[in-house]
Amino acid sequence: MQTSLLDDPDSKSTEHRFETVKSWGSFKKLIGDAERLWAVSYCDSPSVIARLFDELSLKRLELVVGDVSDYRERLTEEDIGLTSRLERLKRSGELEVYTCPTRTVHSKMYLMDLDGGQDLEEGPPDGRFRLLDGSANLTKNSWTNHTNHFSVYEVPRQGEIFEAFRSDYYEHREYGERFLDDLTERIASQDSEDREEVIRRWVAGRESTQDPLEEANAKLASQVIDKHQEREDSEGKEEITLSLRGHESDFESEVKEQVRQIGGRAGPDSVKMDPGTYGKFLDRQFGIPGLWIEDSEIYLTPPGKPTRILRSPLPSDIEEIQSALDHLEKYFETANRYGQTNEPEAVKAHMLEVLLYFFWAPFATEHARMLTRRGVSSLDKRLPFLYLQGESNSGKGTILEFGLRLISQGTVTSPADADEIGVKSVRALRQAQSAFPFAVDDIEKDKIRRLDPLRNYWSRWEPGKRYPTLIFTSNDRKPRKWFRNRSKMLSLDVMFDPGPEAEAEVQQLVEKTSPVFDWIAQDLIEKYRSGDVEMTEDTLSPVRNSLFQLYEQANQVPPDYVSETPAEKRYDPGRRAWRRLSQENLFDIEQRQDKLYVEFSEEMRTWKIAEFRRKLPTRIRAEQEGRRIVIRSPHQFKNWIGDLGGDGITGRIISLLGLR
Repeated sequence: MQTSLLDDPDSKSTEHRFETVKSWGSFKKLIGDAERLWAVSYCDSPSVIARLFDELSLKRLELVVGDVSDYRERLTEEDIGLTSRLERLKRSGELEVYTCPTRTVHSKMYLMDLDGGQDLEEGPPDGRFRLLDGSANLTKNSWTNHTNHFSVYEVPRQGEIFEAFRSDYYEHREYGERFLDDLTERIASQDSEDREEVIRRWVAGRESTQDPLEEANAKLASQVIDKHQEREDSEGKEEITLSLRGHESDFESEVKEQVRQIGGRAGPDSVKMDPGTYGKFLDRQFGIPGLWIEDSEIYLTPPGKPTRILRSPLPSDIEEIQSALDHLEKYFETANRYGQTNEPEAVKAHMLEVLLYFFWAPFATEHARMLTRRGVSSLDKRLPFLYLQGESNSGKGTILEFGLRLISQGTVTSPADADEIGVKSVRALRQAQSAFPFAVDDIEKDKIRRLDPLRNYWSRWEPGKRYPTLIFTSNDRKPRKWFRNRSKMLSLDVMFDPGPEAEAEVQQLVEKTSPVFDWIAQDLIEKYRSGDVEMTEDTLSPVRNSLFQLYEQANQVPPDYVSETPAEKRYDPGRRAWRRLSQENLFDIEQRQDKLYVEFSEEMRTWKIAEFRRKLPTRIRAEQEGRRIVIRSPHQFKNWIGDLGGDGITGRIISLLGLR
């Protein structure tokens, strides 16, 4: 509902101002004098709710939590006391919490009773409320690491502004389900049983349909984030706990054994470890570290290392941005200096496209959330994997290492070995609950053909889950059609054969620390959280735009290979190959009804013709019949092949289609 202050007949009794919130202290000044509070907000932990009752004079809190489907999944055995307290507050009528299992609610609004004794429905006509509309969440980050802006209204109950806020609040509450209702019912029905034991079994109970390992990783990830937010000393000890109550004995035994082997501790019905050890657990189980985007932060927990934040604002020093961009450009220029290639600009464009994919990869789940909100039901062809083809010594392994280092602050350096992956390991990736990409070096196309889970990899995804996307390099030019339909296809048509000094120089560039991803991550987080991401065919457009913004901030003109057009469209090796065939007159074209028949010369072997059929985009709908290729989408073929000038292939197609 849109309301104007000018339309409110009681505007003379309405106060309006703007407030900037930079800390919990400044936020508390806005809500601290309220006895009753109604709010729609993100709230990442139930402990935050208890803190509100500790530090404010609240007599009642009603909260719609927009980013949580079930708080129970975030509770561990250590939270028995917290759960008991929240249940008592709920039972007494002081607390009512609604979680949102079916959608993420981004809105932020706060309604406060300033007179005491009022609720949203009843109270004196001249009773006053403070209404807040802004960006701050009920999370620790909103009070410590961020600056937030509020519109603050102090209004009487009788007035259009109050009615608008109240109506909008009720509308948002309809999305929610009341938290703790089932626990209250369980306690009430089992009077003879110890209250603490009932709560312990409720917290440990597993009524989720999630895979047990997937569920366990979701809980541990939430704890890693909470512990990182809560710590006061960066050297302080952080420990996370996974309760194994309610799990099958085989699962419990396996988890305990894995945790012991990497240095954690196993108790009778739980395991404990620090975040770095949990990073080892993820790396050992899935081959990736922990990476989670939560409440406008991006957290990384590498194996054996502390959790860190991967975003940072742009510096005010332009030279720092220029230096970081220069570092990337020096790496791309190695194609000119040490590579043997006929098209260095195309090689550099594809190298850049690989790194852009790495920068986007941690946000694949955010992209899935954006697409789902906008009504896209099929995600598998909208969230492409990356397939990078190149011959031996084309630099595939080096660029994988560079990409992994760039998005991990140098803590992840090696891709997975293709010999060690299979159907089981790829399917298991969805259990990791981590958004760090899974990179595989030198895979054979026959192995990809056998990785059936990739066909519908995203089909089980739903809001609240985090899936890693996948990156492959291979010597093989064309995997199967179903995989190409689900992948971004890039190639490195170059041969590197540098001497020892040149090799050392390239490795020095690869190992150098770079802040570029942290800057881009800051921009992408803001774009995805605000919904400022266009839904285009170019999945990488958000990160592409972020890179252009860096060049703008640095007052630099981007090199020619930095383009708004994806490299595989601007420099398509398949299109170049077909254009060469046309120039050499190695085939002829005939139209029959709505199809084109491409007849190849006798000197072309059938296996070579098959190679050229695989170079065609799938949208052209091409099939091979012996020594010819049948094209079912002639217009798509014409648009793809482009203008050759003269009477080349395009002229022949135009003539056949009757377009001139």
